[in-house]
Amino acid sequence: MVVAQEPPKLELGQRIEHEYCRGTVRFLGAVPPTKGEWIGVEWDTVERGKHSGEHNGTQYFKCT
Repeated sequence: MVVAQEPPKLELGQRIEHEYCRGTVRFLGAVPPTKGEWIGVEWDTVERGKHSGEHNGTQYFKCT
């Protein structure tokens, strides 16, 4: 039997770790026209991030 687990609850400002990289949750929500909920993370190392919180001309969060 496989038991489905709920993903962890995230909050803005929460510190996270993924694949040995640490960062801070800066955005939670929709990013039109995509589907689903998105998580914007400001990574501690700039090499990890893909951008600074902007998608298709809309700024969803800013990195320091």
